[in-house]
Order: sequence, then structure tokens, then C-alpha cells
Amino acid sequence: MAHAAVPTYDEYLGGGGSVKKQGGGGGGSVSRGGASSGGATATPPKPFSASKTTAEGLVVALDAIDGVLSSLSSNIEKQDWGGVLAAMKSPAIANVLLKNEGRGSAVVETPKVVVALGVEEAWEEAIEALGELKDFAFENQVTFFNNEDRSQVEKLASDTGYSAKVDLSEPRRALKETRNRIARIREAAVPTAQ
Repeated sequence: MAHAAVPTYDEYLGGGGSVKKQGGGGGGSVSRGGASSGGATATPPKPFSASKTTAEGLVVALDAIDGVLSSLSSNIEKQDWGGVLAAMKSPAIANVLLKNEGRGSAVVETPKVVVALGVEEAWEEAIEALGELKDFAFENQVTFFNNEDRSQVEKLASDTGYSAKVDLSEPRRALKETRNRIARIREAAVPTAQ
């Protein structure tokens, strides 16, 4: 007897060892283990300390974040939600924008340099948009806990001609908004960093 796939909070954070099907409908790839990398990895700068960061350190951190975010367009177009979730766990993003999320403190400390530059609103908007992208990826990821479950769903989709059409306007908008806010913060930091 197959059971419905109910994701755990650990899977929301990108972990877990279940079988995951990327994309919607009857097609798509199946992977085992955690979320796929989707090419969304970047070498992070030195550990980011929100309270001690200078404008130069902020620019380096923002460049690392943008490097990860730039690869997410292809993940979104492929509906590789596991790749999107993996990017959220990359040190460049997790240590700066999503620090401690789900690990006891959901509050991200705003770097003092961001406050000094007067771009706190852009910082908060970037975090919010990134959270929306993460939520969308989690909500649209298809998780199977066994091959029997997957086979039954694929057979049902094939028999009925069902193909999930995912409206990608929301994740595209969230990614664009995040990148625009990061660019605004970077522009404010660059003159100070020089």
C-alpha cells in the first residue's frame, strides 16, 4: 500500500534522504538523497559576521550571493526545485541572508554596515523575496518515499494525460526582486568600499 508523501521540516530546509522527483507531471528526473546541486554552488567568502562586516566585506559577500543567484534562473526554468533549495543552503546565502533559519532563530541580524549605508529596506526586501522563492520551490517539489508510490503516480499521470503546468512567474519575480535588491545594496556599498 502506497502512502502520500508528506514532507518533513528537515526536507523544507533541504535535507532528508527520500526519493525526490524534480519537476511536475509524469516526466522529470528522480534523485536519491538530499537536494540536487543544480550548479548552484559558489565558494563563499570568509565567514560572514553581520556585526563586524565592513563595506568591502559586504561587497564580497554580495558578489558571492549574486553568483549563486545567477545560476537559479536555469533551475527555475527546468523546475529543478531541489536545485533551488540546495542553493538556499549554500554558505554564500545561508550564512548571510538566511542565517540560522529553522535552527533556533529565524531572525537575520542586519549588518551594521547595511544600516550605515541606509539600505536596510532593500536588505529586508531581499530576504523576503528570497524566502518567497524558497517557499515556492518547497511547495512545488514532488517527494516520493518509495518507488511504488512514484510508479503509481506516474502511471496515473500517464493514464489520465495529466501534466502539471507550473506558473513560473512567481519564482522568476522573486529571483529578479532579490537580485535587484542585492544590486542596490552593492551599489551603495561600492563607493564606501573604495
